[in-house]
Amino acid sequence: LTLYNDSLVVDEISPIGSTRPLLSPGIYLPQFPKIPKLEVRIEGLKNGAVTANGSPGFDYWDARYRSGYTNNGNLMGAWTRSAIAGQAWARYSFSPRSNLQFGYRHEEVDRHFVGGGRLNDFSGGAEVMLTHDLAFSGSIQYEVWNFPVLRPGPQSNVTAQMQFTFRPQLRVSQKSHP
Repeated sequence: LTLYNDSLVVDEISPIGSTRPLLSPGIYLPQFPKIPKLEVRIEGLKNGAVTANGSPGFDYWDARYRSGYTNNGNLMGAWTRSAIAGQAWARYSFSPRSNLQFGYRHEEVDRHFVGGGRLNDFSGGAEVMLTHDLAFSGSIQYEVWNFPVLRPGPQSNVTAQMQFTFRPQLRVSQKSHP
């Protein structure tokens, strides 16, 4: 069992006691109790709260450090802004090279940050060794989102992919010597 937390505060010494920390706690179980081939990871995220003296996206732009928590204008850190979010994954391994995986992600963006919004997505996938030389992998993801500033009303989409991989083994024949 691994418990972890990634945190950031822009202009304070520590996220402990801060009124506006970015927090990303998680839990990782490489083996689920009584099901040793099941691996589980769950992560939460809270960032960019709008405060009385701050503004939406405070941690990514402010009056003192114009570029905020960016690198040349590219966002660093969390996959969401001004939101409370979470994601979870589970993987069951049949062998070292064959497994099933499932995931879920949820995000609630603060209404003060570009009008707010919501996202949910579900995913599943598989990796299977069919023979010593041939592998199959595939995944599917269903997403539902509602960000009125981008498009009115809920939107959804589906993404799927599949791949066959052929890895021929170099076999060296051994000749017998007289």
